[in-house]
Amino acid sequence: MLHNDVLIVKNYWPCAALLSALICNMSNAENQKPNPYFNQAGYRISHYRSPTPASVNGGHVISTTALRHLIQSKNPEPILINVLPLDTFQGVYTQASSEPQIPSSYWLANVGKGDLNMLWMEYFEHYLKTLRGQRPEAPIVFYCKADCWMSWNAVTRAHSLGYQNLYWYAEGIDGWRETNLPLVLGRPEPIAPFL
Repeated sequence: MLHNDVLIVKNYWPCAALLSALICNMSNAENQKPNPYFNQAGYRISHYRSPTPASVNGGHVISTTALRHLIQSKNPEPILINVLPLDTFQGVYTQASSEPQIPSSYWLANVGKGDLNMLWMEYFEHYLKTLRGQRPEAPIVFYCKADCWMSWNAVTRAHSLGYQNLYWYAEGIDGWRETNLPLVLGRPEPIAPFL
């Protein structure tokens, strides 16, 4: 009888191990499904206006109060980069190309999108190099609107290009406006030289 009990266990052991392996593989496959909101490089590629995380890889989150202090201290004066998107056709912006932004900002349209083609990468790299070259010690602050992943993407991308001293102003234009701080009409930096 004992021999038969042992024999029964031995006969079912391979089945139990196989079942366990199948369940484990199914669980791993579930966890490895591609996320429809992010590409393989980790950039947000859709639903840009949705709740954002509390941190960003390669940068520091900065509040409205801290950003005001940073701007006022001018030690050194930060480089402010607005990344609001604009539609384009053959190198021309096809919609109203003036939007409210924080004073002294540079508007680098579309650089916060998750998937950038070569033109927009060249555009982004050129302006970052030019702006940082003029003020090598200056912090770079990226923003768009509240709950906007494009500024998060821009910080992440700048960090991947080797830039340091990066800040993410997640509250963006909306946060600035809500505290009754002044906005100015901004114009995007031209893209024609990169066509």
